[in-house]
Amino acid sequence: MATYRYEIAGSVLSGRVEIGGAKNAVLPILAATLLNKGTSYIYNVPDLSDIDVAIEILKAFNCNVSHENHSVVVDASDAMYTNIPQELTSKCRATLAFLGASLGRFGEADIAFPGGCVLGPRPVNMHIEALHALGLEVNEDNTIHVQGKLLDSVLQLSYPSVGVTENILIMAAASHHTIIIKNAAREPEIVNLCKYLTETGANIDGAGTSTIVIKGRDMIECQAHITVIPDRIEAATYITAGVMTGRDVEVAKCNPRDIRRLLTILRKMGCEINVSEDTVHVIKGLLDKQLNTPLYIVAKPYPAFPTDMQPLIMPLLCLIASEYSPSILADTVFPYRYMLAEELSKMGAKIHKRTGAAVITGLERIGTCRFTASRNLISHDLRGGAALILASLATEPGTVSNVYDEGYIKRGYENISEKFSQIGGNVSVKLLK
Repeated sequence: MATYRYEIAGSVLSGRVEIGGAKNAVLPILAATLLNKGTSYIYNVPDLSDIDVAIEILKAFNCNVSHENHSVVVDASDAMYTNIPQELTSKCRATLAFLGASLGRFGEADIAFPGGCVLGPRPVNMHIEALHALGLEVNEDNTIHVQGKLLDSVLQLSYPSVGVTENILIMAAASHHTIIIKNAAREPEIVNLCKYLTETGANIDGAGTSTIVIKGRDMIECQAHITVIPDRIEAATYITAGVMTGRDVEVAKCNPRDIRRLLTILRKMGCEINVSEDTVHVIKGLLDKQLNTPLYIVAKPYPAFPTDMQPLIMPLLCLIASEYSPSILADTVFPYRYMLAEELSKMGAKIHKRTGAAVITGLERIGTCRFTASRNLISHDLRGGAALILASLATEPGTVSNVYDEGYIKRGYENISEKFSQIGGNVSVKLLK
């Protein structure tokens, strides 16, 4: 496994940065291209290691795939059934979407248990329960093996799981039967996937709501085109950095509607933010104003505050909270997602972990809104790694921190050091092994 060292100097940010395509949107779309016996054209695709894994899986299915200039072309006309091995699924949890894709195309799927970031328990039981409820035959050993055909069904999800919703949508697109998903995930990435599936001929109502009705077609052979939506989590990363240690930071080519909960929280803190159709302009943040401490922020399924933004806002809360004005950061999606707290404590943060929540009471150094630089910060997951970069940028200018990362950050951020340099951030990365 590759190890990278990010070297970050305290910086004052200013300028304009552009957001790329959403990793969490393109991955299920790539899986769904397996259904199409024609050619799929996907635009605004970021250059990320998770995308490389998905392309490797498509090639294992004998698909012809090209990836250049932020576009991917998939020709699955000669696709052949295969099992998806552990060496691929262990790199990325989103590979589970290929379970639905393989089942939809071949009537069978065999996939090793997925990997991904270490965020606490992430069982696949919801996927298994949904497959059983749809009348499919499921066997679990070292892999998940599924076979069978869908019939008209109403599926009531016990939880609005993004992954389960994606899997059912994809497999249903290749069936002429009608599938109704109740308590479906409502994320913008789900809507983007439904738009692609509609391009292939599926009839879908209710995308973006809690009830989705999908009627697919047995034979999918077409020229399908889809543009990937902007990455709302990447946008949140640069917006939060601008609030923490910036002035006049523009985050462009994003969709402000998809991050409205974050923008609402930041405005309630007192940040001065302007929003246009595709740009968020952080005019004044912590460097120019005393911000209000939010008492309680809780991460829940969309449209609530998203779990992937929880680690990103934690370092900001550390800079504005105090013993007399604490902030509670809770997460109902991944209640054990608090390994970041231990790393921020190396930088002077005072964070007390509870089950499903963190109580933040500011910094050890009173009277400052800057972290203390640290040379020994460890990234434990994708968003936690990005949060450590934000905290390191919010140290005293000229001081340097090191973040050691085993490839997590490159799974979700394209050219993060170059993008920060565009707005005055001093971030460099070196491959150690």
